[in-house]
Amino acid sequence: MKKILMIALLLIQSAYAFRDETSLSDNNTNQDMFPSSLNSVQKAFNTSNMHENVAVYKYEDENTYKVRLRTAVETMFVLPPGEKIISYSLGDSLVFKYKPIIVKNYQTENLFTVRPQTAGADTNLIVVGASGKIYKFYLRADNHDSPFLPIFTIYISKDGKIPSPKPLKTDFESLEISSENKKELSHFLSNKVEMQNANFGYISLNGSDDIKPDTVFDDGKFTYFYFKSQNGKIKNLPVVYRVVDDYDTPVNSRIEGDFIIAETLSKRWTLRSGTAHHCIKRED
Repeated sequence: MKKILMIALLLIQSAYAFRDETSLSDNNTNQDMFPSSLNSVQKAFNTSNMHENVAVYKYEDENTYKVRLRTAVETMFVLPPGEKIISYSLGDSLVFKYKPIIVKNYQTENLFTVRPQTAGADTNLIVVGASGKIYKFYLRADNHDSPFLPIFTIYISKDGKIPSPKPLKTDFESLEISSENKKELSHFLSNKVEMQNANFGYISLNGSDDIKPDTVFDDGKFTYFYFKSQNGKIKNLPVVYRVVDDYDTPVNSRIEGDFIIAETLSKRWTLRSGTAHHCIKRED
């Protein structure tokens, strides 16, 4: 009996000892993961001023913009307002990471960031805009020991100045108008439309504001695109296309005063005038 008790006591002591060793080992692991100091603070910031990490350049076709980056730091690139990035080419995509700024329902197509994974490397970046402009960058990566400050934000603008901040446009802008304006529109049409039954559930997706209609509605048979005249003069009206399987398809349409009347219905429309376009969608 005594031998059994002794064996039981030894087993209990061994279990507690194992638990203590495990706890100690876990604590050591946590300490290794979170050292008291990384010793990686960049001393160049000790005497820098608040403007040194922002660069502003005027866009010129022949320019290549040199940008100093740093490990553990992300740099934002801001192209001119209204620009839309449609393609880019990065020389070294292993060391340098390109990331577009995408915010649901907001137009941020002119923003992106780049972050280097390793110091002591350089590469080039070419960005193509929907405007036809090509933005060329030379990128180099430093670490925290560098005496040179990295750029946090780089602006490329038309005049070499930082654009005045404006609220970001939403991708989807409602084209619906007030009840009073709906009643007035009916008077401009030879065939009166029952406006209380008309569907005004259309939104502007994107494109040139120069050919954006002031409102769009349908009566269940035809679709009406209204362009408010300016100083008694009607805008240069675009051509209307119905989007079928992602292709612009011609439709029968006519111009009546300030209206383009498409003799059909569609969930999506494209308006075109020369190189300009504007996309419209019907909300279901």
